[in-house]
Amino acid sequence: KRVPNVRSEMLEGGYVYGASYGELMLKALATTATMQITMTTVCSIVSQVKLGVGGKRLEWWVHQFLCLTHHAVVGVWALYALIYDPVCWAVVQGVCNKTVEGAHRLNYETSRYYMAILLPLTIGYMFFDMVQLYRTKELNMLITVHHGVSIILWPLLVHFDVAHMWIL
Repeated sequence: KRVPNVRSEMLEGGYVYGASYGELMLKALATTATMQITMTTVCSIVSQVKLGVGGKRLEWWVHQFLCLTHHAVVGVWALYALIYDPVCWAVVQGVCNKTVEGAHRLNYETSRYYMAILLPLTIGYMFFDMVQLYRTKELNMLITVHHGVSIILWPLLVHFDVAHMWIL
C-alpha cells in the first residue's frame, strides 16, 4: 500500500510530472550537448587568447570546472528540495526519527517537480563526464558502473514513480 503523495499533472516550466523514460533521456542528451558545446567553446577561446594553457591540460581544467559547476548547482538544488519541499521534508523527518512510515515513504514518496528538473541535468552530466573521461583515457570501472547504473536506473525510478528520495 502506497502512502498518498502530492501530485499535479502539469508543473512549472512545462515539465510534465511522471515523464516517460524517453522524455527524460532527451532532456539529458540536451544537457550533454550543452556541456560539450560549452567545453569546446571555452577551450577554443582560451587557446586563442594564448594564456599558455592549451591542449589536454586546458580540456582537463575546463572539464573539472564544468563538473564542479554541475555538482554545486545540483547539490544546492537537491538540498533545497529536501528542506523546502513539504513531501521531502516529511520523508527526511520520518527517516531521522527512525519510523516505519519514514522508511516506507523513503521508497514510495514523490518529490514534486524537482526530479523532473534535476534528473536530466545529472544524467546529461554523467554522459558528458563518461565521454570526456573516455577521450582522455581516464575512464575506470568504478565510474563506468556508477554512471552506467545511474543513467539506466534513475529515469526508470522516476517513470515508475518509486524511490525518488534515494536519488535526491
